[in-house]
Amino acid sequence: MGNVASRSEVIGKTKTPTSVREIIMSEVVIDVLREWQDYCSEKNISGKFVFPNTENGEMRTYSGLRSLLIRFIKKHELEDEKISLYTFRHTFATVLLEERENPRIVADMMGHEKISTTLDLYSHVVTNSVYEQTAQKLDNVYARLREKKNPTSSPQPAGLSD
Repeated sequence: MGNVASRSEVIGKTKTPTSVREIIMSEVVIDVLREWQDYCSEKNISGKFVFPNTENGEMRTYSGLRSLLIRFIKKHELEDEKISLYTFRHTFATVLLEERENPRIVADMMGHEKISTTLDLYSHVVTNSVYEQTAQKLDNVYARLREKKNPTSSPQPAGLSD
């Protein structure tokens, strides 16, 4: 290990080819981005970035984003919540998986080439209710299959039919 001589932000090639992607956004995200665009227009903030530095329109630095987040956390008394910039990415993926979104879709939105990367990083937080919902779905499928096989017969205990 050594001492850091300097830090800089580099805009160039992405980490992986899947990092460059189009993402369809929800209406709420589009609305918030439009509000931000209006704010920037009113304050004469311009730049080539979606979220430019409000002082000069240049790219926000990591330390600048982190400072904004720290101020937000203090303002809203969230110091005990252990929120970091990565928290938002983690929450995004976790919520989608808990809402039963197709893991391939989540992987694409996260920029992961392999579904296994997404599942390895985020599926451990799935709650018991997801497993209960899955069991109920299997029960429903089984009931429909039995009904198709024996539409007029009376229900029999599981595993005892032909």
